[in-house]
Amino acid sequence: MPSIPRGCDVYCQPDRILIATRITDKTLRKGPSSPFYSYDINTSTRELGEAIKNAIESIRFGLTEQEFDSEIKQFFEFAEVKDWNRLERNWNYIAVSEEPSGNIVIIPTKKMPAGGYFYEIGDPEWSSKPLPEELGKSLRKAIQYLYQP
Repeated sequence: MPSIPRGCDVYCQPDRILIATRITDKTLRKGPSSPFYSYDINTSTRELGEAIKNAIESIRFGLTEQEFDSEIKQFFEFAEVKDWNRLERNWNYIAVSEEPSGNIVIIPTKKMPAGGYFYEIGDPEWSSKPLPEELGKSLRKAIQYLYQP
């Protein structure tokens, strides 16, 4: 199996943050899965950082397609959406990945008009050591970037 970077998925709205572990099925589809965490936008940076660490440590690879679909359905229920289109329409996405050095990179993404998310070389990103307080501060900066006027 190819090397797949560890990371987690963060979805946010102006008043809510969802953090989920990342799963991959045997066809290499990736998506959010349990454990998931839901926070008010004013949650402490330390608590947000702990959730990111826990989500990254819970990553799972090689699920069957049925297991993957079941996990994604549970996440949609948790996010209060029915499908990918509604998730992408209602939530902003922040990519979180572990670098080979062990640092964690947090990148706010943009929404594509036809659906999906992307980021470009040169877009802002925050890198931090895998310490809860630092991770939470980096996530807070990424969220502030998404919602700046």
